Amino acid sequence: MQFNINESSTLLRKGDGIQFNITENTAPNTFVTQVIASDPDSGEAGVITYQFLSGDTHPDHQYFRIGPTSGRIVTTDKVLDRETKEVYELIVIARDNGVPPQEAHRRLLVRLRDLDDNQPTFRDCRDLRDPVTVSVMENQPPETEVAIVEGCDADLSPNNVMAYRITCGDSEVFSLDPNSGRLATKRILDRELKASYELCIQVLDPSRDTPVATSGSAVIRYIINVLDEDDEPPRFDRGTGKIVTTTVLDTALYHSEVTKVYAHDPDLVGKDKILYSITDINYVRNKYPPNRDVRSAFIIDKNTGMIRTNFSQFTDFINGFFNISVQVRDAKNRRDTAQVLVYVIKDYEKLKFVFDEDPNKVKDKLDDFLKELVPIVGFEVKPDDISHHVDENGNINANKTDVCFHAVKGSEVKPKHQTRKELQNSQNYELQRLYALNGVSGVENCVNPTALAQTTNFGGYSWLWWLLVALAALLILLAIIGIILLCCCWNSYQKAAGAPYIPEATNPVLYSREMEWQEGTMSYTDPGPGGYGNYTYQVQF
Repeated sequence: MQFNINESSTLLRKGDGIQFNITENTAPNTFVTQVIASDPDSGEAGVITYQFLSGDTHPDHQYFRIGPTSGRIVTTDKVLDRETKEVYELIVIARDNGVPPQEAHRRLLVRLRDLDDNQPTFRDCRDLRDPVTVSVMENQPPETEVAIVEGCDADLSPNNVMAYRITCGDSEVFSLDPNSGRLATKRILDRELKASYELCIQVLDPSRDTPVATSGSAVIRYIINVLDEDDEPPRFDRGTGKIVTTTVLDTALYHSEVTKVYAHDPDLVGKDKILYSITDINYVRNKYPPNRDVRSAFIIDKNTGMIRTNFSQFTDFINGFFNISVQVRDAKNRRDTAQVLVYVIKDYEKLKFVFDEDPNKVKDKLDDFLKELVPIVGFEVKPDDISHHVDENGNINANKTDVCFHAVKGSEVKPKHQTRKELQNSQNYELQRLYALNGVSGVENCVNPTALAQTTNFGGYSWLWWLLVALAALLILLAIIGIILLCCCWNSYQKAAGAPYIPEATNPVLYSREMEWQEGTMSYTDPGPGGYGNYTYQVQF
């Protein structure tokens, strides 16, 4: 038997182009191309078959099928998605039936054409996080650019055209160009009025009818923060007000805290550079003005706004009040002013609320309680001191709280008896309900522990110290009197001891038993009987 010898290699001679293009998402069995190999051999040796090179290094063959005898390449039922993979590589093997068989290889590339099969989104955009935070300086003119909004479309141009629209948020403040995504302001922004804005922005395909959405992958939130400029003057807080009314005890010591004024700088820039000062102090009294210069009665901390006494003892100022003009200014010398009215009262003129809870719990709810109290009674209650409860006998109860206060109506301190009558009104059911909700068990006279300490201290020293000083002074005085009396007695004794002793006019003078007689003459004059006339005696010895 004779066999034809396969002496020639198989050649791919038709359809041997390197690249072919088909549309993505094409249906199964879609024709791609046909490869034709030739073999000069005749007979069985010239019969050619076709197949793909397979294996882990060439996985793309599973998306295509080749006719073993026709060389016709078509798609399989696997989806060809350009956004997943755009180019597929196929190695075609043409083999004859010769002995030994000869084969040839050809590398083919199949590139997928893009379809508009993807919706625009924000989710797959690189370096884009929801929400997107941007900023713009305040006081800028309208149409100031804030940001350029950019979505993502996996399709290629011209299938990736996107449009934008605002679907929620402050659309009256910002404009958005639907084509370019340029986000800009519509008006001048003031950070002190509003410091931050929020928008919902949707990206969509303009060729499709896309419903408005406020969430999902095609929607992103933009937060626009307004940056600050130092363009506002400092202002005294609304909570403090332009007129502050407070009290000071007549026994207040030097440098005692009176009240604290608060000013607010709406700007973030330079807000830590506001300074307080007292520009004027006047004293108002119904009776007789004190003979003291009141312009230095109080001082203020320039950084904190704390007002303190600059006198020790305010007894001369009872039944009157101080009008203190306080000024705050910033680094640009912009200013605001407030009036602080300080009424001088005695400690027994204060009242206190008694709460059936410890001070820590009372502090947490005291502000709300006092705010609710104002519309019920028609005046403000200003707390002066918070401490553990002290009963009439001086016993301390740590489970209760005393809140000493003074009442203010308008710009005047309300008299104690009127305040007590209104706060103890049992017929005011709304007031009693408020007391019950907050655990207020009574309204009593206040013995402020701080004021009590002041009344038992004079000039910064305790009453015991002053008692010791008084006793020492008394002892010194008694010692001086004793010394004076002793000196007087001693002088009298010396005079009595130094005078000559004459028992009779005719007797000689005897100075001492041990002394010898001495001769001499001494004259002695004595008033006469009844004080009339004088008698003179001469004594010889």
